[in-house]
Amino acid sequence: MRCWRASSRGAARVCLPDGRVLSSRLVRVGFLTQLLFERYGAFWSALVASAGAVAVYPTRDGVMGHAADVDHDAVPSLSFRLAAVQAASLADCDLIIVPELNPELDSARGSAQDRWVADLAGALADAVPGLPPLVSVAAYPDPAIESRAVSLLQQLVHETGAVTRVWARNRAAAERMTTTIAAPRRGPVARAGLPSAALVGQPWLVTEAVAAAATEAALTGLSMRSVPLDQARAEGLSFDERLIPTDAEVVGAARVLSRRAGVTALRYLVDEGAGSDAWLLRRVTQASHKPVEQLTVREVARDADLAGVFLNLSVD
Repeated sequence: MRCWRASSRGAARVCLPDGRVLSSRLVRVGFLTQLLFERYGAFWSALVASAGAVAVYPTRDGVMGHAADVDHDAVPSLSFRLAAVQAASLADCDLIIVPELNPELDSARGSAQDRWVADLAGALADAVPGLPPLVSVAAYPDPAIESRAVSLLQQLVHETGAVTRVWARNRAAAERMTTTIAAPRRGPVARAGLPSAALVGQPWLVTEAVAAAATEAALTGLSMRSVPLDQARAEGLSFDERLIPTDAEVVGAARVLSRRAGVTALRYLVDEGAGSDAWLLRRVTQASHKPVEQLTVREVARDADLAGVFLNLSVD
């Protein structure tokens, strides 16, 4: 007799010795993919699966169907509005994993003054009623990853021995996450025929799709995604050691790109309603060795729907 089976519909069937079958729904864990998912998603998705839970990701249809659930006035920035709508589309999950964009933030400068950057989970909970518990995980190397992971496993497994076993299977991957930033980078790009301006902006806004759209629109050629993250952050902190990590990444990438041959200018991508962009644009302008121009999201999207270019999904 088979004692247990997980169905494709997310239910577990438990067979009792007397032949009775009990069905129980598996825990559903939602993931926000809009903001830096490429940095934290693989590890935490694998951890959730190892615990026997179901990882649930936003879909384009699901997001479009919940667009009216989020008040635009409450979330004026495009990136965070799309993240809020993703959260609304995942409201039927048992909990939602959200990225902590700047973990252990101890500064109130620059983008740290924007609550959506400094306290994403709190801002989401206030802006989107009816969400399940939100669990924050670091979106870049996190020395506290073991305590975060074990805490999540305790919510998913509810049995000490099982928590220990699942964590043992994922420990090696977690150790790599404490020292490296898991973000794929573009390989070398042929410069022939590309615009001479380079694209920079908040790292959650300059995605692979957005960089490609800006190039297709003949607005930019290279982007900050061609600069290794560790190099970008180190360069930014050498310019101003008080920058928070994501601001340092932007400023540092701008400095690196402005020194490259063939780059004649930088274009800073401004998010609609982002409270920190004006400050960060000024810092990029001060740090760059080349002229810096402002680029709006509508210029990148052109005639396309903004969500069509800027919605960031793990699967489509």
